[in-house]
Amino acid sequence: MNVILDTNILISAITLGGKPGLILDLAVEQRILAFTSETLIIELKGVLINKFKYSPQRLNQIENTLHEHFTIAHPTKVPSVISRDPDDNHVLAITHMVDIDYIISGDKDLFILGSYNKTLIINPAEFLERYSRP
Repeated sequence: MNVILDTNILISAITLGGKPGLILDLAVEQRILAFTSETLIIELKGVLINKFKYSPQRLNQIENTLHEHFTIAHPTKVPSVISRDPDDNHVLAITHMVDIDYIISGDKDLFILGSYNKTLIINPAEFLERYSRP
C-alpha cells in the first residue's frame, strides 16, 4: 500500500502521536510504503524549528528517520491545483511519479479535491479503518 503522509500529519505524529503516530509507526515498520519529497521534508523541518522550537539535532534525527524509512520522490513537475497553499501542490506532484493509494492529510484544501490522479485523500481515522480491514 503506497501512501503520502501530508506534512500536517507528520507534524501531528511527531508532536502528539495519536492516530497520525500509529500511521508513522506503520511506515517506519515498513508495513506501508510511505513517500515524501525533499520539499516536504524542508517544510516539515521549518515548522518543527519555528513553531515547536526543535533543536537542530532533533531535526537531523527526524530527517534521518524519514530518509531511512520513506521513499524520497523527486517530482520534476508540480501541478498548480491549489492556489491558497502552493505547498500542497508538492504533495500532489508525487502522485504523478508513483501510483499512490492514499494521501493522508488533515488539510481542508486537499479534502475539497476528494481524490487526485486516482489517489484518495483521506484523514488518519479513515486510513486506519481501511488499513485494518482484511
